[in-house]
Amino acid sequence: MSIHDLLQIQSKIPDVKSTYTIAYGREVEIDTKDWEGRYIVAVFLTGSEHPISRDTVRDFSKAMPEFDQLNCRVVAVAPDTTVALFKWLEKSEEFRELDQCIPIVSDRNMAISGPFGVLQRGNRKGHPANSVFIIDHLAKVRFTCVLEPTVPQCPEHILRMVKAYKLTDEGNFLMMSGEDMEKCKIKNDAESIKDFYKNTYSTRVKIPKVNLPGGNLIRSLSKKIIDESKSSKSSKDVAPASVLSSQTPPSLPLEGN
Repeated sequence: MSIHDLLQIQSKIPDVKSTYTIAYGREVEIDTKDWEGRYIVAVFLTGSEHPISRDTVRDFSKAMPEFDQLNCRVVAVAPDTTVALFKWLEKSEEFRELDQCIPIVSDRNMAISGPFGVLQRGNRKGHPANSVFIIDHLAKVRFTCVLEPTVPQCPEHILRMVKAYKLTDEGNFLMMSGEDMEKCKIKNDAESIKDFYKNTYSTRVKIPKVNLPGGNLIRSLSKKIIDESKSSKSSKDVAPASVLSSQTPPSLPLEGN
């Protein structure tokens, strides 16, 4: 997978119109100028009939109510004709079971994929990369994610990113790293940042004692080595018996003298 022209972060999205968009079971017109004022998640599919495209459309469609709560619209872009897309949606049992499906733009002429810079090169030349863009209320790119064609995009991760970006738009709050978003939401001032790091990372973690297999044997051998080392050291302080026997004893007075 080779991509060199991917639309960069903070870039304004290009003005694109398409009259071939499938939404709510019919063809509608879409204009990227209408995207300003709200967040948009643009999901580029590698093509209909692809299992990863199916999984991506299904998963993001199920998450649509959560995106709607954030005033965020989700739209997919596929390199297929509307005829092919209608057939794909109609014959899939998974799609028929959905309460609603995300709009899918037919980008057969690559009028959107080209300006967004997701067209691949090499062996997959002309096919859009498996990618996602988060576009903010000013129609600027805030986040991009390009994955291998065999890995589906994760709507839960994209939802989290949208929440974080919307939170920081006005500059009053920051979203720090961590699992609990409520705890990671702090005011944008030095004192709050200091308190966050102090409360999050200054807690000492007690490491539990782990009994490894053969632990008793290791401890016994270690004790034996230490004892032998001490014994060897103490024996060096005492002269050997051969040395003592060779020494001349002190002169003693003879009896009767």
